[in-house]
Amino acid sequence: MIGVLKHLNRITFFIIFFLLYFFYYIFLIMGLSLLKKIDMGVDISILVLTLFRLDINKTWTFENIIIFLKKLFILAEIKQAEADDIQWLFSFPKQLIITTYINKYTEFELCNSRCIWYEEFKKNPEYIILYFHGGGFCSCSPEIYYGLLSNIKNKITNRKKINYLLIDYPKAPEFKYPTAINICYQIYVQILSLFPNTSFIFMGDSAGGNLLLHVTNKIIQNNIKRPINLICLSPWIITNIRDKYWKQNLDKDYLTPYSINFVTKIYLGEENLINRSDNSILDFNFANFPPILVRAGTNELILDEIIAFVNKVKECNKKIEFQLIDNMPHSFDALNALISNNDSKFDLLINYINNILS
Repeated sequence: MIGVLKHLNRITFFIIFFLLYFFYYIFLIMGLSLLKKIDMGVDISILVLTLFRLDINKTWTFENIIIFLKKLFILAEIKQAEADDIQWLFSFPKQLIITTYINKYTEFELCNSRCIWYEEFKKNPEYIILYFHGGGFCSCSPEIYYGLLSNIKNKITNRKKINYLLIDYPKAPEFKYPTAINICYQIYVQILSLFPNTSFIFMGDSAGGNLLLHVTNKIIQNNIKRPINLICLSPWIITNIRDKYWKQNLDKDYLTPYSINFVTKIYLGEENLINRSDNSILDFNFANFPPILVRAGTNELILDEIIAFVNKVKECNKKIEFQLIDNMPHSFDALNALISNNDSKFDLLINYINNILS
């Protein structure tokens, strides 16, 4: 018996020695980044099990999704997550979605950026809906929005020839402002040269809403063919406006002040963050902009700046429709791809698109 115990102790010693050496190697060679990812992965797994448990059919609700996202942003703050940690997290749902939609998209490259035709590509399309994805300019990818585009495609009543194009633009912090704007503009110019008779509709959420407004402004400045309409879903305008809703919606939205300040810093860079030398959207002259739809939720943390943007466009006497949806958080339309049992008034968005296409 004693011999067996000694033998077990020897095995235990070697296991502990091996683990210590392994983690020493991780610290020495690979640094803390991998350990942080593993730590975050464990915490997220526990969070998923705690919140959704094993009965996913009953617990997969809109309310639980919002709670999960909120706790995820808080966890990122506690763990002091960096941009590459966030990008790493997005790689998991991205791979899952790619597997699900494997026969429904075609990839190609322009300006060293990945572009995607979603669903069947139609020759000589009457319309191209160009989607600019969100993610704070530092994370996310077009794949996350396949479900949203599928919902739109299936509900559009006008069966004209429509192609759906998504751009996987370069991300911060490697590519700061205004790289994504310039790349997306160049891609649009090249796509336009291939489809000179096609009408373009720009659509995007959060950072994508910001991006499409900057690209449209650049298009107007260079006097080339404009999109016929802009659809901004919870657009992140990037301002210093922190008023009523910044306080009122602190516990209602899944976004946190830390997360907004974090992505602003890594996208704009220290100089622009301090001096606000970037070209703010609120400084644009909207006189020559196409009609705009803005959708936002009453629970959005950044609702103050969205309303400021809407009011600025109205001052220019431009046609703008503002759909403010009760009890909805940031980028709620994108969440429609994940869950459908919410009252986001998605039909208002579909009606607007149908009117454009009529």
